[in-house]
Amino acid sequence: MRSMSGSVVRTVALPLLLIPFVACANASTRPVPANVLAYDGNQVAAFSAVHAGEKASKALIYVNTPAGTVAFDQNGNGPVEQISSGQANLAVDAQGNLYVSSRTTINVYAPGQTKPSRTINLPDSIYTFALDTHGNIWGGIFCANGCQQPELFEFDNQGKLLQALSCFTVELVDIYGLTVDAAGDAFIDGFPTSPPVAVVEFPAGSKTCRVLHTSEQGSGDLQMTEAGNLVVDDQYQNRSLTYAGPKFDKLIATTPYPNVGLGESKLRKGDHQIWVSSPAHKTVSRYPFPAGGTATVTIGPSQLPGYPASIAVAPCAEPNC
Repeated sequence: MRSMSGSVVRTVALPLLLIPFVACANASTRPVPANVLAYDGNQVAAFSAVHAGEKASKALIYVNTPAGTVAFDQNGNGPVEQISSGQANLAVDAQGNLYVSSRTTINVYAPGQTKPSRTINLPDSIYTFALDTHGNIWGGIFCANGCQQPELFEFDNQGKLLQALSCFTVELVDIYGLTVDAAGDAFIDGFPTSPPVAVVEFPAGSKTCRVLHTSEQGSGDLQMTEAGNLVVDDQYQNRSLTYAGPKFDKLIATTPYPNVGLGESKLRKGDHQIWVSSPAHKTVSRYPFPAGGTATVTIGPSQLPGYPASIAVAPCAEPNC
């Protein structure tokens, strides 16, 4: 919620990382509406029957809410399925498997399934997370000042800790965005101990990190385009900023979402459309990318069992993308 971006990098021994999540967690600044209603299971079953063909042939947009995770087709029809889960963060791998993360546990769901195919137990609590092309899991945390923890963890696909990284130039205590490109470079976006907000890059295999010169005013989601450009969400300005790779020092596109209350954004395959969540308005909308402006599809409050906390887009094959 979706409501939450060159110095020496050090690796911290595992025993130092086992710090309870509650002790370090900051309260999210994203809005949390009261009185979220339970979802009608009969309605889910009816939608599932109507849209079974669409679910099999088109990419899904997954929306996590406090009442569970629901899936819609790419035209906003549905929900076509519902997964029992609490509030969590979502990601989808290249094979279409859905990952639902809640602190130290990640449940993995095969495409079209509502029961987990496997569960990954992590040795550390994470909040924001992302998957790389090898299926490794990268996680960041929310941490109060003085936690003295790394900003970034890498685990293999079984949950084994591979490395824990810190960037001493910028200590990010609130991490809202995290992504890993095809080369294995990791990027995080968040609030440092001393403003302004910052996007930090950890190059693959490097022992140093660097702060990118981005111009967002509020931290948000991060993602890579298929061309290798970095998309940085600016929650305060309701927009996405795209920087040209590989240096990410040139702004090449600004994508506005007027009057949205930006939570998270996720590109569709092909990078010509982008889904954007609005926790405050209880909507998830699809926009042209990079144009932005006016939404072409909106999933509204009547379709959601609660406000959208996290979103993820499954891959699809042409011409359905």
